Formats: sequence, C-alpha cells, structure tokens
Amino acid sequence: MRAVRGRLWRPARSSAGTKIKLQSPIEPASGDHLISLLFAAYGLTAREREICRKVIAGHSTGDIAERLFISSNTVQDHLNQCSAR
Repeated sequence: MRAVRGRLWRPARSSAGTKIKLQSPIEPASGDHLISLLFAAYGLTAREREICRKVIAGHSTGDIAERLFISSNTVQDHLNQCSAR
C-alpha cells in the first residue's frame, strides 16, 4: 500500500501473527519486506534471491561462492542476470 510521499506501508499484524482487520492501523514496511517485494517484482529465481541477500549482507563474491559451493564466475553470472532485469 502506498501512502503520502511514496512511503510503502503494510497492514499491521497482531501479536499472534494474524492480519488485523482493514480498519486497523498500518505500520511502515520493513526493509526485509521491501526487498522481498522487489525480488518478486523482478521475478528473481530462488538462487538469485539467495545471492542478492548475501550481497546485501556485505559478503564478497568469493565468500558467497564458497558458502554456496559454486564458482565465483557462477555468482557473477547470477548477479549479471539480476542486473539485466
């Protein structure tokens, strides 16, 4: 849901984790929620999302490759695919 000045908002949740009725207050969307929306909007694959989350967390290409048991070139290929979208 978009509000004044382009800020994104989402329905607040109760402490039980269920959505609160529409007339309930709304809260600002978290960074994780916004990132998930962007990933979905660009149609990233599960592997691309995983690699992008690691980049956002500050991991290097070599570190990501080592953690995911793939080559650095494969990490770069995935990142190139993401930026091409």
